[in-house]
Amino acid sequence: MGLTWKQRVFKALLGAAAVSGLTALLLILVGTVNVLLPTDTKFGIVFDAGSSHTSLFVYQWPADKENDTGVVSQALACQAEGQWTVCQRAPVCAQYSFSGEWIQPLEETLVGSLDMGGASTQITFVPGGPILDKTTQATFRLYGADHTVYTHSYLCFGRDQALSRLLVELVQASPGLLVRHPCYHSGYRDTLALAPLYESPCILAAAPPDLSQNLTVEGTGNPGACIEALRKLFNFSSCDGRADCALAGVYQPPVQGQFYAFSSFYYTFHFLNLTSRPSLSEANATIWEFCLQPWKL
Repeated sequence: MGLTWKQRVFKALLGAAAVSGLTALLLILVGTVNVLLPTDTKFGIVFDAGSSHTSLFVYQWPADKENDTGVVSQALACQAEGQWTVCQRAPVCAQYSFSGEWIQPLEETLVGSLDMGGASTQITFVPGGPILDKTTQATFRLYGADHTVYTHSYLCFGRDQALSRLLVELVQASPGLLVRHPCYHSGYRDTLALAPLYESPCILAAAPPDLSQNLTVEGTGNPGACIEALRKLFNFSSCDGRADCALAGVYQPPVQGQFYAFSSFYYTFHFLNLTSRPSLSEANATIWEFCLQPWKL
């Protein structure tokens, strides 16, 4: 059942109050010092807010350039871990970060974006056909040219939430409080509190009656069983008979061109030393070999 308009308004006001309160708290807690800024330099602040942490970046650029088109450089960066995040974008960083003439790339040379965060995974690209569902369409201006793209955020398919959903699937299939996890290395063992696992809105399974207990997780290092367990997180029949669908029954227009994958995609492949454009078979073989290694070498 959908939310009533009163509930939607309440949630919106609650979210706005949380963001405003957190912003004020940050300004209070962070030590401040009066500093005379140079008149020939402008500054911008970016809060990059994700589900697991917020990163703060300070940028600077020459103030004497027309329309603030000076070359932007990063002056400071820091990261704060936590669930509560705020977000403020500096438009100048998106609109002006060049010297010289605008270089407008051809539409067919633009690349798509795959961004895996902690709670969701985003896909954005210029489609190979019209976007029929206008709620998935976004228009933005880049390097002096307007672009229309398809974009969608797959909630609960980020790294952290996907791992939590996988663990809950294994808990539901286990007769007791000992879970044998095929995606963890053989020899891995950990004890977790059961209650926090069911607090996420991404967890739809019914919680056990006694959430005060602890859960023991043991790794088995079985890549084949890991793949089968992960497949249960996806509803592969949700797109049956539809050419304009890719995942979870969500509309998606025809894909074209190349994609850049970053965030958790990059972190994982960098850890496995797979950043030199390996083939799919090479990537699968490397991942399979790594998963077969014991937890303690």
